[in-house]
Amino acid sequence: MWNKSSAALLAVVFGLVSCLGVALATEVPKDKAEIKIDLIPGKKGAVKFPHAKHASEYKDAKGAPISCKACHHTEKGDPKNAKDIKGCGDCHAAEGQPQKEVGGKKAPFLALKKGEEFDKGTVIFHKTCIECHKAVAKTVPEKAAIDKCKNCHGK
Repeated sequence: MWNKSSAALLAVVFGLVSCLGVALATEVPKDKAEIKIDLIPGKKGAVKFPHAKHASEYKDAKGAPISCKACHHTEKGDPKNAKDIKGCGDCHAAEGQPQKEVGGKKAPFLALKKGEEFDKGTVIFHKTCIECHKAVAKTVPEKAAIDKCKNCHGK
């Protein structure tokens, strides 16, 4: 049966878990606080990505802090040193470059061309970013809207 001491204990546990989530958020190096993603040239322009906010303020679809591994998917947990994290271009090759092999597997290209233009369905960032935003939009609709190219792209 619930009583005042049970409710107090639950509040303390919830508070500790909330603090732990904040403590686990990885600090992004100052020079990477906001990054420009321009690995795939195109008409829409580069994306200004609020890297530090994703790592410290924003939450995933379950309300948990976003881990480094959410985007840097080959990491084995969150690294102790953010400088050790690889960027997308370290493993994923640009169109026209030789495909890279990582851990015995061929890494997909950053994007594939369809004629003269890049096929937006093959752009790695579209898959990663948009799928996450769609998941978050189901739980917190006002926080995750990516309904127009200009929400992310400069042009």
